[in-house]
Amino acid sequence: MVDNADAYWTCITLLARLEPAAEHRARAAELLEVLDPEEVYARIVASRVYLPARETLGQLPPTEQVGTVQKRLDQLITAERLRCAAARPELTAILTEAPALGARVMKGLALREHHRRPELRHEGDIDLHVPEWHAALATSRWLRQRGWVCDTTEFSWLKCTDGGHLYGQLTLVLPDNEDPISRVDLHIGPYSVGHAGNMPLAGWRDTEVLGVPAQEPDRETTLALIAAHALNDGVLSMKDINDLHELLVGEARTDWATVEELCRGALAVDVLAQLLAVTGEIYPELGLPVGDVNGPLALSLTPAERADRAARSAYRDERARGADDDTATVVAEEARRYYSADLRPRVAPPGEPVPARNRQTCCRLLPTSTWEPLAANIALDRADDVPIAERPWESGLTLITQGPGTVLRAGDEIFVPTVWGEVHPTSLALASRLAGHA
Repeated sequence: MVDNADAYWTCITLLARLEPAAEHRARAAELLEVLDPEEVYARIVASRVYLPARETLGQLPPTEQVGTVQKRLDQLITAERLRCAAARPELTAILTEAPALGARVMKGLALREHHRRPELRHEGDIDLHVPEWHAALATSRWLRQRGWVCDTTEFSWLKCTDGGHLYGQLTLVLPDNEDPISRVDLHIGPYSVGHAGNMPLAGWRDTEVLGVPAQEPDRETTLALIAAHALNDGVLSMKDINDLHELLVGEARTDWATVEELCRGALAVDVLAQLLAVTGEIYPELGLPVGDVNGPLALSLTPAERADRAARSAYRDERARGADDDTATVVAEEARRYYSADLRPRVAPPGEPVPARNRQTCCRLLPTSTWEPLAANIALDRADDVPIAERPWESGLTLITQGPGTVLRAGDEIFVPTVWGEVHPTSLALASRLAGHA
């Protein structure tokens, strides 16, 4: 078997290419005979291109290697179709209600509509966007009333811009965290990039998603978002290449200067250039200028490499924002630590102080389903003789402290905040008290 990352990438690009020609299919068949079929399958799934890849595999001569990959993909596709069918009524309800809640649709679901054959694009999470906290709270409350619960695999989180404006992401799943059929990523404000960067989302247009009127990012913001999301992932994905192909094919005109400047603010200009160069190489019929296919995106990353990338990106971002070398180095090392740390929630006095409100501090929100089991396993010190203090963070979002204990009340929900996973016992006692559990 060939153990070569470039060979696997080439095979994936041939299998997942939209409308592959006979020569593409022939070359893919040749590569499949010398590559590990399980690794081919894993890389197809990682790139989220199992649907076009399966269609191409069905056009190849039947061999043992082809059959192995087909069988694995058929199992996945069957499960995904069942999941999507179960989630579709709720998805339609969310799209219908989103405008009234002040929410827009972005990323995957919006991009899917640009494909000439949307049935071949992966249908993943529901990415919504709201401009500020009030709309986020209203949208989250509406979802919770419909049975959505807080995601405990990727906790909701909040940060603040340099000007003190809240941004972040609330995450919810349906029906539970054990076997969810759908997930909502509710983005608030600018799109978070790397450890402490962000990209403005200021251009929107009216459209339809699944036949329902909606708003999505305009063309230039959509292109920049692909680059910013790829920068976050750090790896090349054939899904991104196919999305770019579908956006660029045809007669639509693009304000590339605006795309470039949006990416510049997120330090994603070199990522955009690499993605366009790779897209032009895979789809020469687009007539894109010839560029360097090498760049910041890798074919794969180890955890250590991912942490190193995060540190370098954070340093560059801080310097670009005017920080001196010492300040940028501190933020970079914090990024390296964050991307290397065990962030699982745990009781660890003395715990953490009140989370800072800045770009560098990711304040993760532990919901009741996470902090309640932690509280059940320790003796809670209620500290009744210590006064409780409240400080509004936003309308409907209040920081509540009691000694070293810290909680956030969002609407009628109580969250325990954490940055590094550590939670002070007094925070658990305060959360239990405010939730009426103690």
